[in-house]
Amino acid sequence: MPRWDAQTARRWTRVLHVPLLLAMAGCAGNRGVDSAVEADPVAQLASEGPTLRERAQLAVTEPYWPYRLATLQFAADSSAAGERSLDLALARDARYAPAVSLKSKRLYGRGEYAAGAALLRAALDAGASPRGPLEAGLALQLEALGELDEADALAARLDPAEGDIAPALGFLTLRGPDPFNSEPLLRAAAAAAPGSAAAANNLGIGLLYAGRPEDAAAEFERALSLDPDCAGAYYNLAIVDLHYRFDESAAREHYLAYRRLAPAGGDDPDALGRSLADGSGAGEVALTREDVTQETQHDAN
Repeated sequence: MPRWDAQTARRWTRVLHVPLLLAMAGCAGNRGVDSAVEADPVAQLASEGPTLRERAQLAVTEPYWPYRLATLQFAADSSAAGERSLDLALARDARYAPAVSLKSKRLYGRGEYAAGAALLRAALDAGASPRGPLEAGLALQLEALGELDEADALAARLDPAEGDIAPALGFLTLRGPDPFNSEPLLRAAAAAAPGSAAAANNLGIGLLYAGRPEDAAAEFERALSLDPDCAGAYYNLAIVDLHYRFDESAAREHYLAYRRLAPAGGDDPDALGRSLADGSGAGEVALTREDVTQETQHDAN
């Protein structure tokens, strides 16, 4: 019998993740950079910006003022100015965790994973705190770089009771070596962040891996009640509709809602658009340990 190889198994479990949209991106709750940014960020920047700049000039060693200015600039789509302000905050204190975390998220979003990992390592080595969100960020960067063992080791140390890291921890757990047993940790993470649409969406995915599609659908619906712009939850509901409820009409409705929210050319990993357009109907979604084992054995041969 072929030897079970952890890296091979990891590759195949990644394949099985593809048809579901994990919520790191995909929920508007992950867009925001600061909970104190108001509904009209352009007006808020115009109102607060001069005071923040003045305070940044008066307190030349304090990182908070340029960091706060950066959050408003990013929210107002002034990205270049935001990067300058954020870099100023980090130049003043490379251990200032809010600025380190925000910079790492920006690098992650641009696919600059090595730079993000280096930034986070340096901050952690220098004693930045709180460490949990920074370690979660480092694990995400390492996972994207394919450094899976170190990413898993970091994820195993994260506390699911820390609400700030719930979406990242859910993502790492579902991308990790054993998503089939992810529900308890994902449920704890969702309980720690009851207002997080991303955490609810990820719990729904864990429930699908556990073979509970109706419970999963309830979590996707909860994600949308928390954030109506959580695009990934619409996509995942379409998966449930098509593959488990055999309801093409509902699947089409949820898929179109996803398309309205997703960026142009956004992911369609399960080819729902094609299936719904040509009426090819539902097919089995392989989400069982047996499927992973069979595919892994085939690859090992």
